[in-house]
Amino acid sequence: MLGGGGRRPHVAATLRPKISWIFGNLEELRQAEAGMASGLRYPGKVVIVTGGTRGIGEGIMREFVRQGAKVVFCAPESEGERGQALQRELKDSGSPGEGRFQVCDVLSEMDIKNLVSVTIEHYGRLDCLVNNAGWHPPEQQMDDVTAQEFRHLIDLNVVSCFLMAKYALPYLRKTKGNLINISSLVSIMGQKYAVPYVATKHLTWEYLDPYVGKSSKPYSQSRSNHPGRQKCSAFGTDGDPSRMCSCCFVPCFRCHLLHWYRPCAQWRS
Repeated sequence: MLGGGGRRPHVAATLRPKISWIFGNLEELRQAEAGMASGLRYPGKVVIVTGGTRGIGEGIMREFVRQGAKVVFCAPESEGERGQALQRELKDSGSPGEGRFQVCDVLSEMDIKNLVSVTIEHYGRLDCLVNNAGWHPPEQQMDDVTAQEFRHLIDLNVVSCFLMAKYALPYLRKTKGNLINISSLVSIMGQKYAVPYVATKHLTWEYLDPYVGKSSKPYSQSRSNHPGRQKCSAFGTDGDPSRMCSCCFVPCFRCHLLHWYRPCAQWRS
């Protein structure tokens, strides 16, 4: 018997997942090449976008669909009519991807669980989660902000991102997918009269992203994108989503074998 033969089962057990990982990434490479050959960046990829009926979320959702992805986008029941209209518009437009609207209030853990379940039941996989839903309250002196208002903002801007990640990660690990939190430039540079908002966006960027990333390794990744202030319904006027972004300025669908990042597109001024 060769020396060290007793350790062979252990070596084989160690190598087996690595070999599986390599071949899995080769398949991912083949899919990426097929997508580039068709002129689409994300053909067949499945994406969830929260707050996807207006503003930045709508722009992200539209670009994913334009690039061949199957997008489940959500908003509260009050946005149901607009969400259904967007779904019909996308279907009639002949886009290579598809958009499917789902009612979901991200303040409700049950709604969040249902959103992920509906996505998996309908498409069988999940490649990307974009936590876009959130709110910037009107400017206020810190003295005028109540504890209840602050807690509500934390639930909307932070807890919802955590819960979406919690229920999506089991499926993102399987596809080596991505989790994207839409943060804000003010999480880094601050903003006068918006202390609660700055705090919630800083928590997401500084703490939630790194620790979700650690819990998802080595199979998926988490990070934030920091857009500047945009004209949208939250500030009283609806902006043009195509001007806000042609998608996310973030690395979506990382090719792990080459450690190469492909940004969806670029932010526009």
